[in-house]
Amino acid sequence: MIALFAVLKGFQRVYLILDALDESTNRQHLLDVLIKLSGDSNFAKLRIFATSRKEQDIERALRGISTVISINQNQWVDDDICLYIQNRLCEDRKLSHWPEKLISEIEVALVKGAMGM
Repeated sequence: MIALFAVLKGFQRVYLILDALDESTNRQHLLDVLIKLSGDSNFAKLRIFATSRKEQDIERALRGISTVISINQNQWVDDDICLYIQNRLCEDRKLSHWPEKLISEIEVALVKGAMGM
């Protein structure tokens, strides 16, 4: 945290991006650090954007210090995932010989299974 504080001195605002909190190998320690940072006036310049799957321990730890924005029920995200999967399936030479119905079933299963991720 000393190094982070030193970095903050040189800027009016610093943005820290943390992707996949739920995949952290030491999740509880990371959550503890985020809680400390949010309550310490020395880090008032710091803005944190974190992504994660919906996990109870993360939601509970960050409840009072964060704003949750869910993309799981977003049709635009699902459409984007669907378009990506369609393109990947069309470009795969091995799949070009598979029946269209099977490719369609694969597409549906992958989009549904992605759950907005």
